[in-house]
Amino acid sequence: FPNHEANPLKFETLADLITMIKSKKLDGGIAFDGDGDRAFLIDETGEVLTGGVMSAMLSEYFLKLHPGSNIVYDIR
Repeated sequence: FPNHEANPLKFETLADLITMIKSKKLDGGIAFDGDGDRAFLIDETGEVLTGGVMSAMLSEYFLKLHPGSNIVYDIR
């Protein structure tokens, strides 16, 4: 991370990724923190997706694999 702090919670650190997504018309991107234990998804428009949206996407995926299962999450 020579260009900025490795903190995806500070949205200004996502500017380069968002620019690349838009300029290359990519489907999206993932921004990890320095040790890889946190991540943010950015959609094709450059919008940062919240943790709640990421949880909903993962829940939908896993419920298709395991119908009727429970989803446990942290509402923070």
